[in-house]
Amino acid sequence: MSLYTLKTLETLNLVPELHLRLKNATLEGEAQATGNYSYQSNIMSGDGFLLIGDAYAFVDPVFSSGVYLAMQSAVRGAELVDQLFQQPNNKQLIADFEKSVHEEIKAFCWFIYRFNSPALHKLLMASDEAAQHPSKQKIKSAVISVLAGDAYRNQHIKRPLTAFKLLYYVNKLLSFKENWKFNRFRKKQNEI
Repeated sequence: MSLYTLKTLETLNLVPELHLRLKNATLEGEAQATGNYSYQSNIMSGDGFLLIGDAYAFVDPVFSSGVYLAMQSAVRGAELVDQLFQQPNNKQLIADFEKSVHEEIKAFCWFIYRFNSPALHKLLMASDEAAQHPSKQKIKSAVISVLAGDAYRNQHIKRPLTAFKLLYYVNKLLSFKENWKFNRFRKKQNEI
């Protein structure tokens, strides 16, 4: 048995529910894993080219909105190219496009990198009964908008998203021990 397989089994044993479910299972071969396969190019545009969609960046598909984000950047990329035919060498148009794509990816990744954290899980799984207040409904709508891929220049969601992130950090502090254990577990996984 390889060291990697031993480390994988140790990792599985760190999750009591998983360990219990797999206690009578047998491993049929060497363990294999695929890590985070997200990527982002160092450049988005240059002399005669513009990277859009997955050619520029791919975000781990936790929420299934990657296709939407890729198609949206393609539509806006086509608009950019059309504008550049009208105004050749307009660096501001390119800079604005690149900034908007970066903002979308950043907004989306904030959720992905915290997806399995107890603090985010608790917020996402809160009952709808608790969300009847108009401000809580705005927060819920903003989160759904981002998870659906709608982060492009949507000014209506900026404040509610900031409020959601604040609630996340407060929740993280209130459940410090649980979140600390999760972070330790995640760190051990990354060491494998």
